[in-house]
Amino acid sequence: MNSHNFSGNDSWGIVLRSIDYGDSWTALNSWDATEPSFPYLWKLAVSENDDVLFKANDSLYRSTDNGDSWMLLDTAPTGTLLSTGPNGALFVISAQNFYRSHDNGDTWVQLSSVPSVPSCVAVDNNGDLYVGTDSTGIFRSVNGGSTWATVNDGLTSVLIASLVVNAAGDLFAGSRSNNGTAFRSINAGDSWQRIDNGLTVDPVGTLVVGEQNKLFAGKLSGLFYSEDGGDEFHRDMGFPSTPYSLFTHSNGTLYASSYWETFRSLDNGITWEVSLQSVIISLAANSSDHIFVATQDGRIYRSTNMGSTWVEVDNGFLCGTLRSLVINSEDVIFASVSGSNCGVHVSVDNGESWELTAGSNYAHFSVVNSNDVVFAMRAYEIMGESVMMYRTTDNGNTWTQIALPTPPALLPFDFNGYSVNALKVLSGDRLLVATSRGLLLSEDDGDTWSEFNEGLGDLATQSLATDQLGRVYVGTCGNGVSRLDHFVAVAETSATHTLLEQNMPNPCTHSTTIRYALPTSTMVDLSLLDASGRTVAVLRSGLEGAGARSVQVDVSDLADGTYFYRLRTGERVETRKMVVVP
Repeated sequence: MNSHNFSGNDSWGIVLRSIDYGDSWTALNSWDATEPSFPYLWKLAVSENDDVLFKANDSLYRSTDNGDSWMLLDTAPTGTLLSTGPNGALFVISAQNFYRSHDNGDTWVQLSSVPSVPSCVAVDNNGDLYVGTDSTGIFRSVNGGSTWATVNDGLTSVLIASLVVNAAGDLFAGSRSNNGTAFRSINAGDSWQRIDNGLTVDPVGTLVVGEQNKLFAGKLSGLFYSEDGGDEFHRDMGFPSTPYSLFTHSNGTLYASSYWETFRSLDNGITWEVSLQSVIISLAANSSDHIFVATQDGRIYRSTNMGSTWVEVDNGFLCGTLRSLVINSEDVIFASVSGSNCGVHVSVDNGESWELTAGSNYAHFSVVNSNDVVFAMRAYEIMGESVMMYRTTDNGNTWTQIALPTPPALLPFDFNGYSVNALKVLSGDRLLVATSRGLLLSEDDGDTWSEFNEGLGDLATQSLATDQLGRVYVGTCGNGVSRLDHFVAVAETSATHTLLEQNMPNPCTHSTTIRYALPTSTMVDLSLLDASGRTVAVLRSGLEGAGARSVQVDVSDLADGTYFYRLRTGERVETRKMVVVP
């Protein structure tokens, strides 16, 4: 088998090929006048001899040259499900009829009918057949499709959407239901074990961290929580509805909006009560613990009793759609509004009056860092204007535009376009942006940016949250929640021994940052070494006092490959690996 990867787009009938493990893709098929312009592509498969086959509408196509040219197999049965098996076998299911070919699709033999309407098909390493269904689970045939038997032991859902087999012969089943998304069988389907971490497959739209680092994830299928850093999730059975947004106050009070009203929890999500008859889209609190919320219907409310009662304070100033609220250390409130000739409004009197600032048009997200620098963002292209960030250091009197890089499309056909979905300030005032094409990181108030996607299972990122340890949680469209431990803060005053952090970003292309902390004043030697141990550069050398440090390293002149950076402090030596890529 070769290492080429193939992908199909269903509604546009496009077959894509990647020869670099998905970093880039090329469209392969172009249809002549005898074929429909955009046939519906149902299934894509690669045979043992590297032939590529796909079902489009009721037709089967085959390529023997890695997709450069395609042949219509006229004798193939109609049907939407296609699979390959040992010894070059091909299988097609049409309705409940099962067909097999041993000559790359030139001729076909009809097997017995499948007991139920199938949704997916797989063949294991022994040639046994498996069919998943939309309503009755999984069926297995050990005699080439002559007879079938159910193999549902251990499945908590019979709504099977997908079946695959790995090289070891293990079977994996994906479910459409909310109570079980992924299962594995290591005994040819005799029994199944749930293997997902408790999250359903729908996008994670909102994340928040409560007390004791309890992580909450809001999804269309319900509210979930994790008490072990995201390793295992459980459904919050006490939340009465589908969560639209989640927020927390520094005292541990949780706020969660459904699609109609907002609930409050005073016991870290165990019980919930109605707090506001409106949907919250943003929440901020001032130094007096007055809470301000922006709602979906374009209003701003203030509560002086943690959400027991609310008073509207926007005074009808809004000229567009209210998006977010932040409050700086001086209790200045910033309200981001998107719309023509709109932007960020500012209140200096606890929300009693508001003033529109100039230079921040179409603001969707806003955050404030520890130095009272406020950032506002336009999240997607509007009227030809691209994604844009704005920054103010003087309470909105003036704004500076910051252009963000646009990561390349995940595929040649990026139908949803490029958008920003979340913005977060991390430890050290680093900015993290979640986009539809991955994460962007800035360590200099937005002046420069780098892609930061190490450890992500899905680049279509939706939401961000941080816990008290500095861990970052990333909600994605299709791969649940990813946890990034790269940003765990190094405390300047509590370090009891020298701490050397992993450089960020890593791998790196042009520059990277190395952070470390010293418990006491000591002699320091921080050096960069190549893979053979030869010193490439001395980054720091001399006496340094206690506290946290950071070093910006220019790697643009280094050859691609693996390097190490070593920190010597007295008798202690710490070393970490760094990778430089083109």
